[in-house]
Amino acid sequence: MSAFELELGNLTLDLELAHLVVKILLLLFLLFYFIFTLLVLRQVNVMNHTLETVMSATIERLAQLHLLTTAVVFVLTLLLF
Repeated sequence: MSAFELELGNLTLDLELAHLVVKILLLLFLLFYFIFTLLVLRQVNVMNHTLETVMSATIERLAQLHLLTTAVVFVLTLLLF
């Protein structure tokens, strides 16, 4: 094995390590974002119980859709990335 091939082997290992680090950081970010969307949904529910308006149901559905979308993105990222 020549020195050139050895350097390419280390480069491949470094790229795999970088990919793993990026994947872990991305999954951590998405996990924290998912927790944030849970808090948003809770706050919307508290707001709707405190002050009921015509838009209360719509706002709650949007918060639920936001939570569902975040969960789908997290799972797809976990499976496909």
